[in-house]
Amino acid sequence: MKSGAAPRWDCSTTRRRRRTASSWTTGCGITVGALDGLADLYRKAGVHDYDWHRFGGDLKNVEWDYYMFDPKEERKYDISLWRYREVTYPKGMENWFMPDFDPGKAGWKKGQAPFGQYNGKMVTGAKPCSNPDCRCKAPMKTLWNKEVLLLRGTFKFPRLRPGHLYRIRVGSGQHVGSGDGYRIYVNGKQLIEAKNGVGRREGARPRGAFVTKEFVEEFNKGEVRIAATTFLRYGNRAIVTMPPVPQGIFSMWLEEMKIPPLDDEAVRKSATVIPMLSSPWQAKQDPDNAELQTEDDMFRYDGRFVANPKIPGTWKTIDQVKSIDEFNLEKKMNPRRTPFAEMTFKDNGKTDKTLWIWSGDTLMDLDRYQALKMTVKRIDGSAYLFIEAGGFSTRNPVGWKPPWYVMKRATESSAVYTGVRIRA
Repeated sequence: MKSGAAPRWDCSTTRRRRRTASSWTTGCGITVGALDGLADLYRKAGVHDYDWHRFGGDLKNVEWDYYMFDPKEERKYDISLWRYREVTYPKGMENWFMPDFDPGKAGWKKGQAPFGQYNGKMVTGAKPCSNPDCRCKAPMKTLWNKEVLLLRGTFKFPRLRPGHLYRIRVGSGQHVGSGDGYRIYVNGKQLIEAKNGVGRREGARPRGAFVTKEFVEEFNKGEVRIAATTFLRYGNRAIVTMPPVPQGIFSMWLEEMKIPPLDDEAVRKSATVIPMLSSPWQAKQDPDNAELQTEDDMFRYDGRFVANPKIPGTWKTIDQVKSIDEFNLEKKMNPRRTPFAEMTFKDNGKTDKTLWIWSGDTLMDLDRYQALKMTVKRIDGSAYLFIEAGGFSTRNPVGWKPPWYVMKRATESSAVYTGVRIRA
């Protein structure tokens, strides 16, 4: 990145790159993060002060300047399900996203979002999607009849407020295989480049771009010029679909969220509201017997902290095993992919992870609402903490048991085990 250039999000179809905006993260245009999980805890506790809501003008119903074209850089339909790529713009439109570009002189038209089509026609009477936030079935207002869509508009927003987060939402569907890549510009500066639509394991999450601190002043200068480009899809699945059927929908709007405080009482209260999956619950499940799939035997936290002097301190993950008895210092260790490389357990039941708390011999994952058993064993003079890895589900076969994470105190983690050094 050139010196002085504004940071921007860059997503690849082959590898997701994650960068941080304050405590928020984004994948390929996915606008959720740790604070979103904290806000969810407040909602479960009955507090809705920190929900996302529309901010500024109603961009869903304003007129945008738009232009559509079929690029000379063709892509065969059976090569890739995603159409996003570098293309040559029509003559005179090379800087179509810059503030001084005049869309009227360049022959652009005006139209309302959503821009869309299905097999050559606009869809205005589709049955609403079960996810009201998805907008994949929103009534289309402007026919999207060529592959590349360019749109831009000039808007006036209230000043962005300290203590709040902002994001530009993209309405292109949240189902796996929907939408395509896009770029968004603010006053001519690229805010995000997402090179594909909704991939596997990315469904049901809002897409768009966070307004990072580098762009806040762009919004507070006065008039804001927002521009975007995206590509028409030719299928609705996360695999190549033949024969190709042109389809797509696209809209944008701005949202605001008040940053929720890290309130210990709210976090602990949310833990008492929602029953959690656990090993005792899992032991009574049968995927072929739906009558057993109830909340009976789920873990219910009473909100009281039970001290356990063996737990407090910082632990590092060194292995994952099928059972505690399988752990062997003489074997090569394999931490695999764990939700935490290390964790600090505090004396009052908190950890250094916002959505993880503990009490007694139980670690509570408030993101997936799982209650995980913990036990400490001393082996060859060193303490090891074993924690259930979770993964409880009604789909697991009868008798299924979770694997265990193996952790070692950070102060003791400089030892070498079978050629693998675990550094503190």
